[in-house]
Amino acid sequence: MRVPVVFVFRVLLIALLVSAAPLSSALAAQSPAAAHDAPAAMRCDDLVRYWDDESGVLVVDRQGEIRAGLRTATYRLDDKDGYWLFPPTGASVALISLPEGIRKPFNLSISEVTTADGVAKPCAPFVTSATFRRNSGPPSSDGPSVARLVADSHTIDHAPCDDPFVLPHTIRAIAPDVPPMAAIERISGIVAVAVDLDADGKVLGAKIARSVSPVVNDVSLTAARSSEFVPAFFRCEPVASHYLYTIDFNVR
Repeated sequence: MRVPVVFVFRVLLIALLVSAAPLSSALAAQSPAAAHDAPAAMRCDDLVRYWDDESGVLVVDRQGEIRAGLRTATYRLDDKDGYWLFPPTGASVALISLPEGIRKPFNLSISEVTTADGVAKPCAPFVTSATFRRNSGPPSSDGPSVARLVADSHTIDHAPCDDPFVLPHTIRAIAPDVPPMAAIERISGIVAVAVDLDADGKVLGAKIARSVSPVVNDVSLTAARSSEFVPAFFRCEPVASHYLYTIDFNVR
């Protein structure tokens, strides 16, 4: 039986919804290799927490990275004309000073991490957002656990397109067949499905990130796997990425 369902598709950071345990398991997975990815590149795209500080400094809360067993992180800041690398830090909070002359849109990512056993691992390129959102409650910017980072290298690398950082998005959404029990129980609310995409936009995997009822979980996963997506683009090149596919069930 098909029941009318209202769909709301939104792009969110999966890091805001996924607990530390799934985050740790994601670190062990390797990204499907794009042409410019290092063969052993880690999936580090769930690790960034960031705020747009009114002073123009990016404030990164590293608690998620630390819980995942990562000793240090080296941040990379890209714009259309090139990228800057910042010295690795193990501090709980990193204050990243924006380089002079940086152009929007720009993208903050992690280029390398050091694991708990001291092994350095490169990170696969990923897109966080074309703009950095402001948060009403950023972490403290004072104290010994805070690192103030200034870029120590700059590479000129002009992007060959006008929109070098593109978030993944849906191009064809498949409506789920809502189970009769969902109508009987009048289940309403948003189900979020975390979708893993390869560099071609193919769905590699999907899991429930947020649910309103186990009754609609299977149909939500089927709908997400059957939908079609465009992957993220990092410096104009498609890369493996995460997408948060949300379905707003409003069963009457």
